[in-house]
Amino acid sequence: MTKFLSAILLLIFFSPLAQAYIPPCSFMLKKMSNERPTKHGALVYAAIYKPAETDKSSDILLSEETLFFNSEASVQEGEWPSLSLLLEANGERLIHAMRGFGLRIPEEKDLLRFRHDQVISMREMPSPFYQQEKGVALHRFRKNSYVWACEDANQKTALWIEKDSFVPALLRAQCPESLGNTSSCSIEFQNAWNLPEAKSARMIIRKDDKLAYIVRIEHVIINPTPAQWRSAKDSAAKKISSIPELAPFFH
Repeated sequence: MTKFLSAILLLIFFSPLAQAYIPPCSFMLKKMSNERPTKHGALVYAAIYKPAETDKSSDILLSEETLFFNSEASVQEGEWPSLSLLLEANGERLIHAMRGFGLRIPEEKDLLRFRHDQVISMREMPSPFYQQEKGVALHRFRKNSYVWACEDANQKTALWIEKDSFVPALLRAQCPESLGNTSSCSIEFQNAWNLPEAKSARMIIRKDDKLAYIVRIEHVIINPTPAQWRSAKDSAAKKISSIPELAPFFH
């Protein structure tokens, strides 16, 4: 049933009618995770910088960190699923992670305009196939680009997905407690399409719209062996992070 619905929506989405159609957030998350190679987690080696205070100065390296993406772990309250958005290969798990983050994502079946048996008997596919999902819209983002925006009612929690490439563009919510959860935080994803090569992928963390940290992804190991995972865990256990307040952002 799910594969059938996804196939139908793909036909509609890439048809001439697609320009006027906004797909459900659940479809976009499944499309995002489709064909990713990450089946058994990943090790993400990142350098974290404090942004330069002036145009003439350089960003300041704060720490080099190993970030662990465990595809079997659930995102808990207060955790940000940034690594899930970049690496998760299972659409249902990614939807579950975003619900845990605070987005209200309805089930696909609850958005259907027609029953499965009704669609089968139709000569032409209905358009739109789904009811319009509340909180999902098309926005301009950066220069000459657009994003699908999945947002809660007050727009405090949001996920933006690049329209054509289906890679994450922005994640926004109340800051984790470690950064003062009365403020608003966001992660902007840059060049996220090239993982796992990750030659220029970055995550830009802002607090109250002010640039706070730059996370440069240096290297990614997809589906590490048990030995690689243990070695990375052992090395991380021996190191005291200089920026523990950022830990909630990387799940």
